[in-house]
Amino acid sequence: MKYLGIVGSSHLSEVEEMDVRKTIPFLVNSFRLNNPFDDIGVVTGDAKGVDKLVWEYVKLDEELTNNSRRYEANGTSWKYYINIAIATCADIVISITTKLKTEGCYHCNENHQRSGGCWTAKYARKLGKEGITIVI
Repeated sequence: MKYLGIVGSSHLSEVEEMDVRKTIPFLVNSFRLNNPFDDIGVVTGDAKGVDKLVWEYVKLDEELTNNSRRYEANGTSWKYYINIAIATCADIVISITTKLKTEGCYHCNENHQRSGGCWTAKYARKLGKEGITIVI
């Protein structure tokens, strides 16, 4: 089983939400094409925004639903976040974030909005996996 982690911004405008809805199927289908002999699943969190949209997409495909995991936080402080579990489970983590709005990313010092998803992609790289941040 191969797992694609998709996480990202929890604050999306309507236009950004439409872009994310278009991006998710592209990412999942690309992952399928790159792993033609493996069953695949998607891992994400339970935050609003990107995580919620990922799970909505996963639920449209019964096989994908059965192979996927949604990690749920049991609180709101950092110690309860499930980013480490997602990065550990996934073979690759893709974080979808937005252009800079209010607070720049201090996880990677790139010019995009701060997102815990970026931290998750960075943590995946620390584990020797691929971690990518996409700015929409």
